[in-house]
Amino acid sequence: MLKPECYYAYNKAVSRVVTKQCLSEQVLDNLAYVINGIPWQVMYSMKDCRNRQADFFYDRINNAVEETVSTCTVKISSSDRPWITPYFKTLIAKRCRAFAHYIVQKLEE
Repeated sequence: MLKPECYYAYNKAVSRVVTKQCLSEQVLDNLAYVINGIPWQVMYSMKDCRNRQADFFYDRINNAVEETVSTCTVKISSSDRPWITPYFKTLIAKRCRAFAHYIVQKLEE
């Protein structure tokens, strides 16, 4: 039976690796602490140029995020269902590791 070439392109699962920021309460608290330590008076004193104010703001915020927020890589597949989020995948991986650890312990007994 002949099938058009485009048929195979639609059914092939494509996966890609995406870098995401790992946010937790502690990370957000650290980020807030770093942002509160930024001398905002310097930005307010730049009354002559709004572009310089915007550059100052974005540079300080981006530096704060780069300092405090770690990144992790996540593999995403085109065949994943919408409810399969990266967080859900980490929970599945933790469950699999715990199960494998349990099996190893049972075999050692």
